[in-house]
Amino acid sequence: MSAIDRLQKCLQELADCRQRIIQNVKSNLFFDSASEAIRYCEDIEQITLNDIDVQELGLASKFLFDPRTGIIKFLVDTAQIIDSTLSKAKIALLEFLFLYIQKAIVRAASFKPMVAMLDSTVRIIDPKKMHMEDILHR
Repeated sequence: MSAIDRLQKCLQELADCRQRIIQNVKSNLFFDSASEAIRYCEDIEQITLNDIDVQELGLASKFLFDPRTGIIKFLVDTAQIIDSTLSKAKIALLEFLFLYIQKAIVRAASFKPMVAMLDSTVRIIDPKKMHMEDILHR
C-alpha cells in the first residue's frame, strides 16, 4: 500500500471517529473514539512528514484538506466538544498543520530558482530572480 493510500485510509478512519464522537457527545461515551483519533492523528503526521515524497505533496494536500474527510473538518466539527483526550488529538492536528505548512512553503520557495533557470528568453541568469534568500531563510 502506498503512502498516499495509507494517508487516505487514516483520514477516512479519522472522519469515522469524528462521526462517532459527534453521535455520542450527548451521552459522553466517546472516549474510545477520541483515543483512536489521537492514534490516527499521529499516523497522519508520520505518513505525511516522513513517507510521502515531495512530488506527492500536492495530492496529499488535496486529501488533508478535503471538505468531507480532511483535518480541518475534524477540527471544526469537534471545536465545541470539551474533553481532555479529544483535546490531545486536536493539538496533535494543529501541531502537524504547522509542520506541514512549513514543509509546503519550503517546497514552493524551491520553484522560483527552477523557473528562473528554465526561462529560455534569458541568456544569463539573474541571481536576484532565483530568490535564493527565500530558500536559505526557510
